[in-house]
Amino acid sequence: LITVLYSVPNIVFPLFGGLLFDKFKALSMTIFTITMMMGIGIVALGFSLNRFYLAIAGRLLMSIGGENITVGMDGYLTFWFEKKDLGIAFAIMHTIGRCGTAV
Repeated sequence: LITVLYSVPNIVFPLFGGLLFDKFKALSMTIFTITMMMGIGIVALGFSLNRFYLAIAGRLLMSIGGENITVGMDGYLTFWFEKKDLGIAFAIMHTIGRCGTAV
């Protein structure tokens, strides 16, 4: 259930995140980061208080911010790297991201 709450909203939310990123750039990334951090805090609070519904709400909030951060980072990479270096830039970014997930 907790994994589903992270994955299912991100079928739609990255579309809106991409639009926000195109319009607001750094401000949108700040909003996505704050949203994800608030979600992480709520998940931790929910588990420490043994309130599963609170952990579920935090996981949902965390998912909204987390995947939109990836959309924004992909957008920044296209600005920072030339076409010939873009593939390796994406590979490094996603590899580091998955390492963070595994830890």
